[in-house]
Amino acid sequence: MLNNQSCTQTTDMFAAANRVKGQTVRARLSQTGSYFGIRPLKLANGRLLWPDVQVTAESIRSEK
Repeated sequence: MLNNQSCTQTTDMFAAANRVKGQTVRARLSQTGSYFGIRPLKLANGRLLWPDVQVTAESIRSEK
């Protein structure tokens, strides 16, 4: 996760901002522990909150 970035988006909101389905984000998180380097904040009730960012080609290249 990015430092000092407030996490306010649900998984579905984060997915919509990145033009993918929510299940795509959940699957990637399950497989790699992040969505192309972006990690959510996990709440005590199990819900995830994501920062208000968009994944770019640069962030995808830096993860490989």
